[in-house]
Amino acid sequence: NDLAVQGNYVYIASSDNAGELTVVDISNPSAPVVATKFNLTASNSGNANADALAVLVGQNNDLYLTRVNSSGKEFYVFNIANPTAPALSGSIDLNGDLKEIGKIGNYVYGASSDNTQEFQVIDVTTLSSPSMVAWLDLNERATQPDALSIATGNNTVYLGRDGSAAPEFYIIDVTNPLSPSIKSTLD
Repeated sequence: NDLAVQGNYVYIASSDNAGELTVVDISNPSAPVVATKFNLTASNSGNANADALAVLVGQNNDLYLTRVNSSGKEFYVFNIANPTAPALSGSIDLNGDLKEIGKIGNYVYGASSDNTQEFQVIDVTTLSSPSMVAWLDLNERATQPDALSIATGNNTVYLGRDGSAAPEFYIIDVTNPLSPSIKSTLD
């Protein structure tokens, strides 16, 4: 469902219930091989059967993975110092599906399907205990708008929403991640 590349490895957010995080070794591009799979089970995540949706590699051997909203947790932090043995560091139960994520500093920003928290801010300062610290309700002139995509840059997050919603494009100021504000929108 999503890919992230670091060095000789591609990290995949997968629908495989036995390997929601799949790591592929691409050191030989002519013969890529699955290096490992990490299975999110009922005991380590609260749900054994929810698809992974988005993956993002951070700066210090940290990787972030999101899953379909379920009876379990939706946001995961992994340590990938050893790419062939990712270690689950922390997780949190969120509202909605985070369809895509981006990161600035110690904060991960998510495009969510939750109808009252389409934009979510997760503090990952302490990797073992991520926490949602802010959100925005983007319910302008629409009742069921899903946020779908995120891009980040210079204390700004760009968010795209479902085409049936209006507006579909948001520019969000995250100079203070604990108090994000909408700079502008476009229909």
